[in-house]
Amino acid sequence: MILTIHLLTGAALGQKIHPFGLALILAFFSHYALDFLPHSHEYSVKRIKEKKWHSAGFDFLKVGLDLIIGLTIIFLIIGLKLAVYETAFLAILADGLTFLSLICDNRLLRLHEAFHRRVHFLRKWPIPSGVKFFIELIVLVVAIYFLAD
Repeated sequence: MILTIHLLTGAALGQKIHPFGLALILAFFSHYALDFLPHSHEYSVKRIKEKKWHSAGFDFLKVGLDLIIGLTIIFLIIGLKLAVYETAFLAILADGLTFLSLICDNRLLRLHEAFHRRVHFLRKWPIPSGVKFFIELIVLVVAIYFLAD
């Protein structure tokens, strides 16, 4: 899933789930639940994954735009509500840890990265791209619905 969908899901959890401690936990684990669903990665970050930092500018731009779009949608729907941004952040933390594992050689980060990669196992199934897109669209609409409600 793209970061925007993770951000919106985390924000929706922060908006709707009480007590807030439970929302924090659910937001963090929502990342793995969403990554388990069949989905496509709409854009490549191959140069980042290959640690080709000198030529990864466009990859970082795509990730940055994804973050900006997600945060802008949250802001337009609910404004500045700190708790919602905290849960949104926790919903993308898994990808942040995966990126950090590229920079730091750390056993825990490597273990997390291996787990995070395995969660995506349904990506290898021959599921049509249209079905994957439809699943992502449903998650996006449901997240926006609960965020705005």
